[in-house]
Amino acid sequence: MVAIKYYELAANNGNAQAFHWLGTYHYDGIGVNKDVNKAINYFHAAASMGINGSMVYLANIYLKGINTSKDCNKAKEFIYKFSNGTPSLRWQKELEDCY
Repeated sequence: MVAIKYYELAANNGNAQAFHWLGTYHYDGIGVNKDVNKAINYFHAAASMGINGSMVYLANIYLKGINTSKDCNKAKEFIYKFSNGTPSLRWQKELEDCY
């Protein structure tokens, strides 16, 4: 997939959106072999640059323990970041169910 090549180039130049999209492609196996661990690394890079979509992915990954240990505290951290400290009722419920 040609897009992967360009996203990799952009990510190498520090583009936050490129990290996010590389994460989604690897998470879902679009144009690349599915690799959730690689996706997690890309999502962390994008989240550290303020990309809310990557924080949502990470919150779900840690809530469910997808390819990693379930970690309610890490999930909570990302949920509070992307919701600016005020998570919706849905996310509050997800956290309740996690603990």
